[in-house]
Amino acid sequence: MGLTYGAAASQPVFEGGALRDNLRYAKSEERQALISYQQTIQRAFGDVPDSSIGYHKYHSVRERQERSVKDLQESGQRVAYAIQRRNRHLSLGP
Repeated sequence: MGLTYGAAASQPVFEGGALRDNLRYAKSEERQALISYQQTIQRAFGDVPDSSIGYHKYHSVRERQERSVKDLQESGQRVAYAIQRRNRHLSLGP
């Protein structure tokens, strides 16, 4: 029995280094997971303003395009009206 007790008592001493290394490794993995999580959260909070800015820029460009189309339509209508007036004037001619 003495040998059994001695072997059991010495076993944790030899495993102590491995257990300590496993604990360090687990803590390192935990720190890496926490850093990755924090970076993901930071990116998410950065994405919200970026997408909001992108939406507002798109909306602004869209409004300018709509104004340009409206201006071109009005300009085209004025030209068409001027052509009609000229044609009427020419057809009434001397």
